[in-house]
Amino acid sequence: YSMEYLLPTGELFSLSELYCGLSNLYNKIERYDSAKMYAVKGLKIANNLKSINLKILPYYYLSNAYESTGKSDSALIFLKLYVDAYDSLYSNEYKQACIDAAVKE
Repeated sequence: YSMEYLLPTGELFSLSELYCGLSNLYNKIERYDSAKMYAVKGLKIANNLKSINLKILPYYYLSNAYESTGKSDSALIFLKLYVDAYDSLYSNEYKQACIDAAVKE
């Protein structure tokens, strides 16, 4: 079994964030294969948890890694996924803030 299947949800969230941090680090030191590998690991957990919040950074780091290796088509796909996830998350937060404000009135 993979470690991801044995951990409670809260720890999976942290593990996904750890993988994203490693991806970011590997992007910075130009080890793009490792950056992609860890971003994909973080993204798999995010998908399993159905967490839009956790999908944002892996998409961003994958876009960076592909762009840095000259794979513009793949970079553009992940950049679009990043923007869509980011917009979706913050659009939902804005809607909730509006609802909360209306309830207080």
